[in-house]
Amino acid sequence: DDPGKPEIQKISKLGLVEMTRKKEEKSLTHQISMVCPYCDGRGYVKSYETVIGEIYRDIKELVPDRKCRRQKIKVVANLHVVSLIEEQYLKIFSSFCDQITFEGDDMFHVEKYTINFM
Repeated sequence: DDPGKPEIQKISKLGLVEMTRKKEEKSLTHQISMVCPYCDGRGYVKSYETVIGEIYRDIKELVPDRKCRRQKIKVVANLHVVSLIEEQYLKIFSSFCDQITFEGDDMFHVEKYTINFM
């Protein structure tokens, strides 16, 4: 009654029989669970420093000449990411624009952020 019929290969020189069968159904774990909405099934989320690096690169790309020209930049990100920026990286971000502000939101996923020009 097994839908995944076994296939038997030749007997090897060591007298071993190789048998294979195609897996027909999802594993029990896959049947009773779903992909993690936080890490997309990877098992990891990005570190705060990695997210800060992505924010830095995005701002650098959006403001290539390092001048805001009367624009204010507001970055909204996870509260922990913003705390780390304000503790250790604020001087680096200020080099792009002296009118850059950061707002922490504990409802933001660690890997998500927005960059707004005002």
